[in-house]
Amino acid sequence: MINSINCDMESTKEMAEKGKKRFKWELEKFIVTRLRPFPEFIYMYDYMEFEDFFPSAESRIQFMDECWERNQYKYGKSWGELGNSSQLTNHEICHEMFWNAFRGRSKMYIQIQDLRFDDGAVSYKPDKIVDENRINREGENETITLQCSLLTLQMLDYDIMMFRAMNDTADEEYSSAAQQHYRPYFFSYVVEITQEKYDKLKELQKNLLGVERTLLNEEDEPSPYVWLACTFNPEIDVSYVDFEGYVVQSASSINKIRADIHIIEDEKTPIGVINSILDGYTLNNSCLKDDDCFIRLIKKELRHNPLSTIDVYKIGNGNCVFAQETDSDVSFFYDIGFNYRHRPQKIVPGASYSYIDTMKEIYAKNPSFFILSHWDMDHIAGVAAARKDFFDKNWFAPDCYDACTDAKRLAIYLDLKRHLFLAERRPKKGTRPGRLIGQINIKSATVP
Repeated sequence: MINSINCDMESTKEMAEKGKKRFKWELEKFIVTRLRPFPEFIYMYDYMEFEDFFPSAESRIQFMDECWERNQYKYGKSWGELGNSSQLTNHEICHEMFWNAFRGRSKMYIQIQDLRFDDGAVSYKPDKIVDENRINREGENETITLQCSLLTLQMLDYDIMMFRAMNDTADEEYSSAAQQHYRPYFFSYVVEITQEKYDKLKELQKNLLGVERTLLNEEDEPSPYVWLACTFNPEIDVSYVDFEGYVVQSASSINKIRADIHIIEDEKTPIGVINSILDGYTLNNSCLKDDDCFIRLIKKELRHNPLSTIDVYKIGNGNCVFAQETDSDVSFFYDIGFNYRHRPQKIVPGASYSYIDTMKEIYAKNPSFFILSHWDMDHIAGVAAARKDFFDKNWFAPDCYDACTDAKRLAIYLDLKRHLFLAERRPKKGTRPGRLIGQINIKSATVP
């Protein structure tokens, strides 16, 4: 009996080691064929030419797989052994991808809200950007704040590789190793533009050839975003719109960097690129629940005691509330935001705007679960520096089909860990979508 138990333990340990080794091999393949490609791997030494030649993520991944396998047999050892490359952490990989983006070493796209229908021409239109919360008045000048996700093709390939590994149901240890390694990251852009530039941007979107690409892979409702090619490189020949704003990037902490972005969309972005992005960040519908099921799941998390404390944290323009039940260890966060839109140019020397003490207090909590009111970045950006075990708790939120890509990256990760539950809030055809969870009457919910 003891021998049988020992054998089972050894077998389990061996499987775990094989899964970890397989993941390490996959990660090494990405590093040496995509992040830091060896000259022998890509016969076209320029990153941009490689991405032009293989516009879809599937074609790039297939090519990398073929070259990886071919050169393993050729040399009888891994590329890492050839190049003496050490395994990089998720944090290091993300920051190297950020670095590559700033230096134009991978094609970059910006996800901007679809402004084409902001004149009321159709029954559906995204939430208006020009509202009292997003207008800064300085004298008679008005500036409109746009929050956008940035994405390089290198980041897209990394995410697709990691999502596939985490979703591998045939090799649990391989999937677990990927989940342990990966952490959702943000790479966003915030800009305040004049009405004149706003109109110019809207006109560019209207003039795009093949504008139907914004609707690809959307079944019932139009996408609220348009993807446009862009660059940080100021030495470009043609720029349709120039933005002066700042990058918000994070792999474990939030950094804000002033940077000018140039929209260089030439109306020829391959459909394969847009399809790859849409496919790569499509959420599994299995996490969608109807109202009754959604309420039952939240009710299961609660003990139905009165709330003893509700702490509302001051973290700039973000939202973060922590609630604790009386006479129980049940507690939950309602949003976990951060001062996402705080402008760097307003930071005064000698004054603290980082809210470090507040964020430390937030991360010291041990919540039972999370509730998100909606998926705006100032309601979720706090996860960038949160303890990793926060991702091992259940999260309840409205459907995020119309969320930005940075938010979807978090949602997909939570779903792959089986900790995401979404209330279905998709609109009926011809109506505007609901962005919030809506009313949840826990007391009236019945559990069979």
